[in-house]
Amino acid sequence: MTFLFPERLWFLFLLLIPLIIHLFDFRKTIKAYFPHIRILRELTEKTKREQTLKRWILFAIRFLAFAFIILAFCMPVRKNEISNIASGDKLLIAIDNSLSMRYQSGSYTLLQQAKNSAKEAINNQSASTLIGIMPLSSTIKPNFHLKNESAQFIDSISYSPSFIDQYKTIFHTLNNSTAKSIILFSDFQKSDFPSDFFQLLDSINANIYLMPIESPKINNISIDSVFLGSPVVVKNSQGSLYVKLNNNSDIAEDGVKIEVYLNNKSVGSVVTNLPANTQTTEEISFPIGENNYFTGKVSTVDNGYDFDNNLFFSIHIPSDIRVYHCYENDYKTLIPNIFIGDSLFNYQKINLDALTNTNGQPAFYILESLNNISPDVFNNLLKKVQEGSAAFIVPPTNNANYLNSLLSKININIGNALDEQSLRVENISFSLPFFKGMFTSPPRNYDYPLVNKYYHLSKSIGNNLLSLTNGDPFLKQINYGKGNIYIVASPLQKEFTSLVQHQLFVPILLQMAFSSTQAMDLYFFTNQSAGIPLPINIGANGDVLENNKSIYLIDPINNTSYIPYITQGERAMLFFNNAIQRAEIYNLTIGDDKIPIAFNYPRNESRPIYWTQNELDSLTKNSTNITIGRYPMTYGGSNIAVNSSKLPIWILFIILTIALLIVEIILLRGWKNRI
Repeated sequence: MTFLFPERLWFLFLLLIPLIIHLFDFRKTIKAYFPHIRILRELTEKTKREQTLKRWILFAIRFLAFAFIILAFCMPVRKNEISNIASGDKLLIAIDNSLSMRYQSGSYTLLQQAKNSAKEAINNQSASTLIGIMPLSSTIKPNFHLKNESAQFIDSISYSPSFIDQYKTIFHTLNNSTAKSIILFSDFQKSDFPSDFFQLLDSINANIYLMPIESPKINNISIDSVFLGSPVVVKNSQGSLYVKLNNNSDIAEDGVKIEVYLNNKSVGSVVTNLPANTQTTEEISFPIGENNYFTGKVSTVDNGYDFDNNLFFSIHIPSDIRVYHCYENDYKTLIPNIFIGDSLFNYQKINLDALTNTNGQPAFYILESLNNISPDVFNNLLKKVQEGSAAFIVPPTNNANYLNSLLSKININIGNALDEQSLRVENISFSLPFFKGMFTSPPRNYDYPLVNKYYHLSKSIGNNLLSLTNGDPFLKQINYGKGNIYIVASPLQKEFTSLVQHQLFVPILLQMAFSSTQAMDLYFFTNQSAGIPLPINIGANGDVLENNKSIYLIDPINNTSYIPYITQGERAMLFFNNAIQRAEIYNLTIGDDKIPIAFNYPRNESRPIYWTQNELDSLTKNSTNITIGRYPMTYGGSNIAVNSSKLPIWILFIILTIALLIVEIILLRGWKNRI
């Protein structure tokens, strides 16, 4: 039940008047002294009790009668009986609940200011107005309620990160709301509301009132991203974490402290200076222990937004790196000596036909001087690389026609015949991420490897890790999906090149193997639409894991769990469909395994640039339905109809009032001269 005119309920306080009169008997009492007769005293006390009871009964009847008549004038109705004849007479109040609205301006956050302004707008409407409340993060068509019910929906609005092109979703939701008038409270951050948004608003068949929630000039420093200095982390060693920091303001910030926590303990910090509107990257070293997983957080403090002051991450230390090596049986190679006996690697020599059976987690594939590779096998290899594996391709010792046709699928050309001029590797691209952490400093006066015979590789595609004295690429890296393909220009036997015997070869080969362990990201975003690769070696059948293992994500703070949707494929992908709303380290539970996964707020709102009211006026000056900075103080009431096959509640209250008065008359006649 609800009331069409709830403000009339204040008249219920008038019922206190008869209550006060009844509780205090204002009639003057006269004391009369009688002889000490016991029977007469008992008769007097009995008569007094009866009279008191009768007076309380009459008071209750009159009290309820007046209460029912007041409630009847408030027009009580059943909620399911309310309909709106003129659907255009609805008012929609939209509130921006993006992360930028978390900023504390004075005593309240921007979101709280928007909520207070929205409540004030509701109070200025008539009692019969149907009002809808919609957070801008919502994609659901809003419901409309009476004025007295709308305020409670405002208090339930919480923060939600925005996403790319969210303004298009906001437009469609507003356009489909069927409201005649729309009041939008927002800080109108330019990253969330491009100029195209206001052109879209002009096409909505409704009066739109844009209410900017203004804030003072914000100087914001944000932790943009973090990445490891090495593609793989080894137990009981020293690691490097690179932190990218942004100064999103027009003033320089000096003495900015960045601190790194591992497993909730501070392990390192750095202090840096940031000129205005610049970005810097700082390196912080940290110790690596024995665990297979560890979690961390990078933190800073500033006077701007708080959602981008922390960045959570989790690092997976692989128990081993799988290396699959394919080469001809009569071929002599030194590569196995590098991996065999090292506990970090699980080395296997496999036949080419067995390559398709190596399903599961990413691995390092070496195809060394094979006489032939079938297209099906090569396509399967490309698929594995796309999922995060790494492949090292060494050309054959003679004709490379078959290899040229295969590599054309990734736009790489390799010459059919060997070039037999003697050259030397002269240039190493130390600036590329591949070499990061490999050398403490770039080597000088280096005795580079010799090359006696080589195939010509495409120069324009991929990164040239090593180049010859004539500028031809000798070792190339091609990013393919989430993985990497490495191609060397000559076979690795001594008569072709001295690279294998050179001190460069082992660290380069190990770096290739390490790159196959990068499939698991350090962190993900709360509004991430892309899938998260399943971090353990287990397949999925539809949306169910093999062996019927249960899988869910646990929030360690609220102790709530989320069940992901699982896509079918060679490697299962997890989707949480925007269920993750808070930045934190979560635990992905798969059967008995618990794997930490970090989620962070997106950084697209970190730059505090807003549309001013003058800019909004300029953007909407040609619009016929958009008003900036004000809304109608009194909105016309909706044409509300109450459709009911039952007896209306207000008539029921009138009937009850009449019935009580009739009961009172009957009682007074029966108790005549007895009270």
